[in-house]
Amino acid sequence: KNVVFLEGNHETHLRSWANDDPVYSNRFKKFTAKELEGANIKKKDVRQFCRSLAQCAYFTFKGHDVLVTHGGLTKPLATHELTFTATEQMINGVGDYGDENDVAYLFRKNASPSEHQVHGHRNVNKSLMTEDGKTFNLCDDVEWGGYLRAVTFTIDNEGEFDAKEHYIRNNVF
Repeated sequence: KNVVFLEGNHETHLRSWANDDPVYSNRFKKFTAKELEGANIKKKDVRQFCRSLAQCAYFTFKGHDVLVTHGGLTKPLATHELTFTATEQMINGVGDYGDENDVAYLFRKNASPSEHQVHGHRNVNKSLMTEDGKTFNLCDDVEWGGYLRAVTFTIDNEGEFDAKEHYIRNNVF
């Protein structure tokens, strides 16, 4: 009950496959669809899973607001403002694919000390997970032998918000 699956850009292919609509990804058709079918995964179950996907997670942890999206946003959002943010921006992020450093900078510039964001999807510049403790980019080419990145938020002994980064190398890809 404490897990949220976020929608990303590849779920478009999954949803299309499950609904018998045209799939425009050759990689999905060549590999993923065959794996799904080989595992006897029912399209009905995939449709149900796709309906359960969230566009974001927004929570408060010990007085700190954390926004989690697939693509990354440039400004912090109060809960009521999430309604007015395009789903496409939450999924693909703001700006161009290689703009992850600009996204982090603008979020940091606009955020209060108690606001943070976590996202993935794009890291073509091979950026660190975080440079500022405000924006955490989990993308690191895990599917190509990079790292699975994760972050754990805690409150340290002095009552300060702390983020611990975790890196797990993918040696099987």
